[in-house]
Amino acid sequence: MNIKFYSLEEVAEIFGVNYQLIYKLVKNGELPSVRIGRVFRVSELQLKEYMDRQSLGLPASCTSVKICSRCGRRYYSELSITGSCKECGAPLCKTCIENDHVEYCEIHQNQISNKTSER
Repeated sequence: MNIKFYSLEEVAEIFGVNYQLIYKLVKNGELPSVRIGRVFRVSELQLKEYMDRQSLGLPASCTSVKICSRCGRRYYSELSITGSCKECGAPLCKTCIENDHVEYCEIHQNQISNKTSER
């Protein structure tokens, strides 16, 4: 597993702010982190998601990102992910389900297409 983690001091340096601000964001739950013993760490993915939310002006309460398994779009609202793959349960967005009439993620749709073309 090759996940890069940053200390709160490193995150503060990346953003050019002081440590106390980053600590406050972590304690308030605005910046997701993991706690190992008494030390907080922020993963590269958590940091990127936080920066994405900030750049889009999304509220701090929006802490999860859902990715449609069909089109790959990122969604920050649970309302945008309205279904799941009939085979594996991977999330599918409203656009793919309603406009493209999709019932399967990209992997399972390809498997189904390959099976029907073999016949």
